[in-house]
Amino acid sequence: MLTNEDLQAISALITSAVTASEGRMMARMDKIDARLDNMDARLDNMDTRLDNMDARLDNMDARLGRVEHELVEVKDRLCAVEENTEVTRGAVNALVEWAEQVAVITKAPFPVQHQPVVEP
Repeated sequence: MLTNEDLQAISALITSAVTASEGRMMARMDKIDARLDNMDARLDNMDTRLDNMDARLDNMDARLGRVEHELVEVKDRLCAVEENTEVTRGAVNALVEWAEQVAVITKAPFPVQHQPVVEP
């Protein structure tokens, strides 16, 4: 049978074993906490960098929107220029034909350069 002193010794051994185990566990938990803190800091850094990238992309989108708007305006103006060019070309060709007819009727030489106008 165990004596009171034996029970106290066993209790002291169990207590020291539990204390040592708790110490090792706390040391491991501290290491895990440090790693998690490091990961949090890295994730915060990544969030900051992603926020900066989002801001830059938003800025690029705004600039691209302005460029697209200006491109539409340029295209509209170009269409008007092309239309006016076609009208002018038609009028010039009509005037050249008229001048040739007048030259034939009046029998007066009319200085017309006979260079064909290329139709697009």
